[in-house]
Amino acid sequence: MIQFDQEHVADILNAYFHTYIKEEIKEEGAVRNLPPFMRFLNVAGQLNGQAVNALNISRDAAVPRSSVDHYFSILFDTLLAHLLPAYQPNLKVRERTHPKFYWFDAGVARAAAGLLFDPLDRLWKGCASKLLSIMNYEFITKRKKHRPVAYYRTAAGSEIDFVIEIRKRQQGSRPHIVCLEVKLAEKWDRK
Repeated sequence: MIQFDQEHVADILNAYFHTYIKEEIKEEGAVRNLPPFMRFLNVAGQLNGQAVNALNISRDAAVPRSSVDHYFSILFDTLLAHLLPAYQPNLKVRERTHPKFYWFDAGVARAAAGLLFDPLDRLWKGCASKLLSIMNYEFITKRKKHRPVAYYRTAAGSEIDFVIEIRKRQQGSRPHIVCLEVKLAEKWDRK
């Protein structure tokens, strides 16, 4: 494990972001025009852990809707990010919410958002905790057992961070699931 001097972490992440993401992706020819892609990255950096609505992203980044899909595919193909789908409890129920977007690293998300040198707030710390939880789960469990991970949002807006199917739905039976809620707190409260 590499450990960096805390004083230089923001500089290292900033250098990584500008060197790899900007230059390598441009060099590979995945993006012809860098300024719109950089505007997209800034918006995508702010969306870490949030539901994706491509039309809103298109408007906020001032890029065509079709470019948003292309830019996301670049992030997924280069393993810089992934989507967490919305859980569908019934086969006949349509997905009510968009998938959630997660960068592979919360620091890289902050670099994309242009927030590396700003103080961390609780929202970013909470999102980083959820990202760490899902990445650890995927690394340890999903690779061996192939269990899908999703999140669930009710029509009223209540949300469960992670829903893991430990046994698939079968004829005449419900799926077996585990639900995880990740919270950032200084003290754990059993309630």
